[in-house]
Amino acid sequence: MKVDGRESADYKFELPTNGDHVIQFMEGIEVTEVEEEGKEKRRTIRFPAQCAEGDDSEGVQVSIFAGIGTKFGKQKIADIVVMAGMKEMVEKQFPDDDVEIDDKKVVNFLKVKLPGRKIGISGEAQKYKDKAGVEKDSFNITHMEAVKKGGKSGASGDGKTDAKSKGKGGGAEESSGW
Repeated sequence: MKVDGRESADYKFELPTNGDHVIQFMEGIEVTEVEEEGKEKRRTIRFPAQCAEGDDSEGVQVSIFAGIGTKFGKQKIADIVVMAGMKEMVEKQFPDDDVEIDDKKVVNFLKVKLPGRKIGISGEAQKYKDKAGVEKDSFNITHMEAVKKGGKSGASGDGKTDAKSKGKGGGAEESSGW
């Protein structure tokens, strides 16, 4: 094997602009486990997405994380399902009330059915220090919302919009941002 690496590389990591965006979920939804000494193992699901076509940050990638087995994580997953227009589909696929939204079979279903669907987000860039004390940039998502065709907000959206930007923020409207 020949390794064709470089001694220095700039990968042009970008963050979305501060404000409102329409994002489209991508393939690659994954569950990770983190074990820290003296602490209980944590499981997290990562939903990769990118700013949708026509958004002022088109193509810039973001991730939404939800803790598995936590009340907040379950609520976030359920919110994503509703915002992406998949509520009825998921309820039909899993009619048993004993199945939880973060169950492995539901997560596997979302891995197949969620990519390509869109939601609206709001957020802002921020800096933080990792465990090693290295300062890093991130995009803090502060709000999520369903989108309708044309990029308008509303929980009745089907999540399969063809939203086009009408200026900053991926089809921003005066009332809600999407």
